[in-house]
Parts: sequence; C-alpha cells; structure tokens
Amino acid sequence: MSFMVNDAIRVLVFLGAEGETISRTYSEIAGTETVFTPALTDLGGGQYIAAYTPTVTGQHLWSGESSSGVPVTFEWTVTELPAAVDNDAIAAAVLAAPVGGSTVADQLARISSIGDAEVTVTSPIASTGLVTLTPGDAYLAADGRSLLWSSNGWLGLTGATLVWQVTVNRVEHNYPASLLNSKTVELELTAEQTAAMVWRGVRRYELLAALPSGATVTLASGDLVLRPAG
Repeated sequence: MSFMVNDAIRVLVFLGAEGETISRTYSEIAGTETVFTPALTDLGGGQYIAAYTPTVTGQHLWSGESSSGVPVTFEWTVTELPAAVDNDAIAAAVLAAPVGGSTVADQLARISSIGDAEVTVTSPIASTGLVTLTPGDAYLAADGRSLLWSSNGWLGLTGATLVWQVTVNRVEHNYPASLLNSKTVELELTAEQTAAMVWRGVRRYELLAALPSGATVTLASGDLVLRPAG
C-alpha cells in the first residue's frame, strides 16, 4: 500500500486473540535493514490497529510474529511526508499576538506571578499554611471566624472562580470561596460542612482560582488537621 503521510500509518490487523504483542524478525526501509516496530492498539475480539510514524519516504517492510505465533507482515510505501513545521516560529508568533489589549506572553507572565505571590493568612490558618478545624464548628464572616488568604501579588482575580479543595484518598472535596477584595480570598464553612469532615490524619488542601482566561492557578496550599471538640 502507498501512503502520503500526515502523522502515522494505521492499518487494521487480525491476530485471533486479545492481549497479543508482536516481535520483530526483520525490517527494512528503502532496501536497508532498519529496526522499527509498529505500535499495537487492542480493539478487542482479536483485532488490532498497527500504527507507525515514518520519518523518510520509500518502501517500509516489517515481518515478525505475534506472541501466540501468528506470522505478521507489513509492507508500506511512503511517497510523501508532511512539510516541516517551525514550531518555535509558531510559538513566538502566538506569544506576540495581541489579545485583549496585551500579548499572550504578558498574560502568561501575569498568570504565573499569581501562583508565585507571597501569601498572608488569618487564624485558624497558621503562618505555615496549616489549617486546623473543629468538626461541627461554623467558620463564618459574621462571627469573625472565616478563613482568609491575602497577597499583594494577586492581580487579575476579578471574575475568577475560587475553590478550596481538600483531597482525601484521591477524592477531591470542593468548597466555594469568594473574593473579599482585590487581594483577599475568603472561605466560609458552615457547621454542617465541617461536621461532614470525618477524615483522620493530615490532609492536603489547595486554594485554586479558575481565571476567565481558562487557566487554573494555585493561590495557596497546605495541610488540614481536624481537631475534636472539647
């Protein structure tokens, strides 16, 4: 078969059983022995997709067998490769393109600076970032007990979706936070929310901001410890 290649050559092959692999006996490209092996994707029912991305034109011959001993042979003639792409030039053009009054590079730098900003915290958050909560207690602004994170380096948070995320056994528990002012994020927790926190040990949290640009940045992170009442 002849191919004009955009990315990879893909052909359907039947090997008779699931979970097969193939091993090379001999392969050549344009008459010269060259080691290569197509990648197999198991479709089920003994069918597979064999894929290989050529880097030169000419005849490609591969022979070998499956793990159960089925002979396998591929013969492809590559007549044309895609034109070379200058990825560095494309990236430079994208970064220099104006978007919303500034370049993409400027916006990326601003997003990066948000995550690197120095953060100030308010009890029950320790200066180390450790959060200590009592299950069943409410942490509300009206009582002066809300959790506050502040930084002069947080710019462009207007319109962002803010979430305090606690990970327990690879499950993410999300609690909505709010922007108190341009440089302060506030988290309020109800008694019902903290009563449902029955986790043991130290848990990891992250304060996340999903920006209007589509990027998500970590504003702060630390450990969470639950302290029994009494």
